[in-house]
This record gives sequence, C-alpha cells and structure tokens, in this order.
Amino acid sequence: MIEMNLFFRFVGYEYKKIFMRKSAIIVIVGALLFSVFVQVSLLLPGFTAPADESAWARMQQDREYARALSGRALDAELFAEALQAYADGNFRPYAPILSLMIQTLGIWGAQVSDLPASAVENFYAFRHERFAAEMNGLVPRLATEGGAERMIQMDAQLPTPWVFEDTGGYSSFFSRSSMTSLLLALVIIIFIAPIFANEHKTNVSQLILTSRHGKGLMIWAKVTTAVSVSIAISLLFLGVTFAVNMAVFGSGGGSAPIQLLWPHVPYNFTMSQSMVVFLAAASIRVLFITAAVLLMSAVFKSSFGALIFAGIWAFFQINMISPFLWLNNFFRLFLNLVPVAGSVFSPVPYDFFGLVVMPFVFEPLVAIVAGAALLPLAARAFKRGLNS
Repeated sequence: MIEMNLFFRFVGYEYKKIFMRKSAIIVIVGALLFSVFVQVSLLLPGFTAPADESAWARMQQDREYARALSGRALDAELFAEALQAYADGNFRPYAPILSLMIQTLGIWGAQVSDLPASAVENFYAFRHERFAAEMNGLVPRLATEGGAERMIQMDAQLPTPWVFEDTGGYSSFFSRSSMTSLLLALVIIIFIAPIFANEHKTNVSQLILTSRHGKGLMIWAKVTTAVSVSIAISLLFLGVTFAVNMAVFGSGGGSAPIQLLWPHVPYNFTMSQSMVVFLAAASIRVLFITAAVLLMSAVFKSSFGALIFAGIWAFFQINMISPFLWLNNFFRLFLNLVPVAGSVFSPVPYDFFGLVVMPFVFEPLVAIVAGAALLPLAARAFKRGLNS
C-alpha cells in the first residue's frame, strides 16, 4: 500500500514536470486552436462559394435541404425524385442523394440522367454487385479470397433500405480526421520525447540511479504518465474537433447508417456507433506511439533526436501500396502513427490462415501487443543508460 501511494506520488510529480512547462501549454493550446480554425476556415466570410453567396450561407441552406429529406427511406421513389430534380436543373435540394448514387453506382456527370430505371428500382442489388466486384478485384494484392468473401457476405446482410438523415457534423469530422490525427500525433511526440531524454540532459538520471526506488517505481511512474497523457491528448483533440463540427455543421444523423458517408463499407454501424469505435481505436493506437517514442527517448538520450526521428515517422501518414499482401498489412499497422477513419473502417480485412479480422478490431489489438512489448524495452533502455 505504501509503495502504491509512493508510485502515484511519482506519477503526480511527472505530471507537474510536463504541464509546468510553458512550452507544453503553448503547443497544446496552439495545436487545438489551429485544429478548430481548420475545421471552420472554409466557412469564414473570406472563403466564398459562388460570388453572390458566402460559404456559411450555402452550408446553412444545404443543411436545411438535408433536414427536409431526413427520415425518408432511400428507396426507388426518392431516387426517382432526385433524378427528376436533376433533369429539371434543380438538383441542389437533392445533392446528397445524387452524390450517394454517384459514389455507389460509379456514375458521373451526364451519366446521371442516363441511369436506367432498373438501377433505381434495384439500387441495393446494383450496389452489392459492384461491391463484390471491387472486393474480388483486390485479390490477391490487397486481400485474400477468404477475406473478400467474408466482406461480401457481411455486405449482403446489411439492412435495407437505408434511411436518409442530415449527417453534416459526422461527415465533416470523419472526412477531416486525418488532419486531426496528424496534429495529435505530433503533440504526443513533443510531450513524450523529453520524458526519459531530459533526465540525462539535466543529470537527474544520476539522482534516479542512487534513489532507493530509482530502478523501479520512478521509471514505471514515467511510463504510466506517458501512456495516460497520450490517451488524454488523443481524446481531448478528437473530442474538441468532434464538438466543433457538431456545433458548426449540426449534431443530427447519429442513427444514420455509416454507408451514407462510405457507401462501399460492409459494416452495420450507425454514425454514432462509428464515432465510438473510432475514438476507441484512436485512443488505443496511441499506446503503440507512446511506447515507440519512449524507446527512442531512452535510446537517443536526447529529446531532439527522438523528436526528429518521430517527426519523420509522423509525416508518413500515407497509404503505401506493395505487390505483397504481408507488406501492405505491415504498412497499415506500423507506418501510420494514428488511425484515420478511412483505415479504421476499411473494407479490406486482415486474414490469417482463414481467420478474418476487421481492421477496427485487429489494429487496436496489435497496438496493445506492440505497446506492451515496447514499454519494458524502453524502461530497460533507460536503466541501461543510467548505468553507462
């Protein structure tokens, strides 16, 4: 009991060391303000749509159009209504419906008016056939036959018809999640990199070495602080970004199917359920980031070296494609620091000897396992540095 009390005292001390730094406060406040600015920048008066209409006014009008359609089933009647409006030149009230049809059926421009009646009447059958063709086309470069078949089966079980809702807030948040993810990753790196490295720089490492608890509680208090701070930062950034998007674009649409945003996703999630899944995946993913940065901090004995290395890593938020499936999976799991919505809800699963696992399940599990493996290595590398 005494050791536990002492451990939490050490954790509190580490928190004070982090948040008493003015630079840390400036970084997190500045990054949050930048994130909020980016979310609303396209709606500021200077960013106009047509010359006679501000982007803000246009967004409000489009939101009213979407709310007028909310609650209606996406069936043949509504699709035909949208197509008729397009033919009459007054398609804007039905823009989200037409956009969904364009994405789902792969039609563009003038092809909309030439859409056969069968595609309208059998929209979901056409969509499923196209999804199946796309999944089979990913084999063997990005998916296995078993994984593709599992996704096709899941897609066939989706409840239809979908019900349309105004999902402006959710859509805006998910579409901009990559920028938020990159920002929070950089902030986490800046906060975590000095935790071990600065002890060498300030010669505090020698005090830790001579302390009775130097090779036990104090080091693991640093690890606990790093992990908890990282998770708190990820939830703070994603929570603030989500709240801003809800306030600006509207908070409705939580019960809408995720397919209104990603038509070719086979998961039976609503928008609100997708948000919970994404927050959980992102907050768990930072365990791997934290462990990796702590290891670099301990090995380099310099926060600058850790920041440079981790900063380069952070900017590799790209999807690299390889002709080898195992290498693609490696890129997906370890190249990107934090997940973006497109990767969490990717229709391409992981397949291991016939065991098909969804990305939103497997990627957090890998983060937990990898983080749990790296954290002891980071602690050991710090102890070794103290003795050298």
